[in-house]
Amino acid sequence: MTDVDPYVRYSQDVSEVPEGVLAVPLLSTLCPVAWITGSDLYIEEVDATFLRALPGLQRAFAELYPDAPFAGSPTIHYKDGVDNESRDDVPGDGEAGVLFTGGVDSTTTYLQHREKRPHLISVRKESETRANTWKLRRPMIEAFAEENDLRSHFVETNLKLLFDKFMLNLYYRHLLNDSWDRTMYFGLGYPGFTAPITYLEGITELHQSVDYLPHDRFPNSARPRLVENLRWADTVVESGSVGLTRQDKIERIGDYFAGKDTAWRISSCDEGGESSLCCNECGTCLHTIIGFIVAGYDPADYGFDVDEGTFDRVKAHLNEQEFHADSVKARFWLELQDRADPDRVDHSPAAVEFVEWFADAPIAPSIDRPLPPHEPNYEASLKRRLCITLPYPLDAAIIDRYFEDPSY
Repeated sequence: MTDVDPYVRYSQDVSEVPEGVLAVPLLSTLCPVAWITGSDLYIEEVDATFLRALPGLQRAFAELYPDAPFAGSPTIHYKDGVDNESRDDVPGDGEAGVLFTGGVDSTTTYLQHREKRPHLISVRKESETRANTWKLRRPMIEAFAEENDLRSHFVETNLKLLFDKFMLNLYYRHLLNDSWDRTMYFGLGYPGFTAPITYLEGITELHQSVDYLPHDRFPNSARPRLVENLRWADTVVESGSVGLTRQDKIERIGDYFAGKDTAWRISSCDEGGESSLCCNECGTCLHTIIGFIVAGYDPADYGFDVDEGTFDRVKAHLNEQEFHADSVKARFWLELQDRADPDRVDHSPAAVEFVEWFADAPIAPSIDRPLPPHEPNYEASLKRRLCITLPYPLDAAIIDRYFEDPSY
């Protein structure tokens, strides 16, 4: 644990929400840590529906990550388990909601359910260094909601910072095959933050985007098997955009907004600086840019800055070792290459020239070579194995002194 003072802030008054529902954001953050460490949790009141969902969630985690220690039975100690129903005076009882960031995944999920006129619920990411991104993202979502006669809601929280992610990754990443955030947090923590809003607004189905495909090498926590076990009060969480590849989603977005007066600025990453929701240089941005080009759309219409240097950066990215070691990134680019057709591209000569090259570029052999184990280098791996044999706080002191990579 860290010494962070936790908070969750909502864009509306939540004082009438029962304590058991108010506890869901905290419990959805704490439970994965309790399960993997075998720790008990103590709380005054808990929502009974959420409590009943936890065994199924724990079993789902255990099935996805059989090497991790989920077999134990940590206990939630509570005084009252209360069945909470949404207020009778809420006119929108039975409505839908979408956990919405403005990215490719959540925009696709919104489009799938737009006939239901879903509430758009956006959770601010925890890092204060991304404050400018939030200043851009929130008004964009508010404007989109107003234009489409939808309700928008916003959550700000630092609960994710309660835990020392470095320590969690040090002890468990080799058992989870990926980072703590991706494997344990995203599918449970983020939707849990919305519980007070769903209660107040009578939202009985909350749609969370997933990027799940059956052949994924490494699972993450936003899998239907996990997401659809999560519930509280009258709300059931459902998976959105299941079975669609990222390029499927990009093409759906392009097709929908092509007939609109204004396109949609995709929120691709959090490093866009003072005036953009995307940096136009990272792997995610580059893949999304080329995705729109391959689909026959101008990425500039979706908030990206593209010039001839963009295509040079893509070529350099395809040669990076990090790219070849990541099966998800490799899958994205191979799918793009399969769909690349210069005849669909007409907005830029440079884009046409790139797609002509990309369609036949010799990237598949290097991508298809055996992927390395999802471990850091030998030296870091040895240090980890030695460090976790030490008692706390000696292990933490050694980490602070000798580990240089804070992301491990």
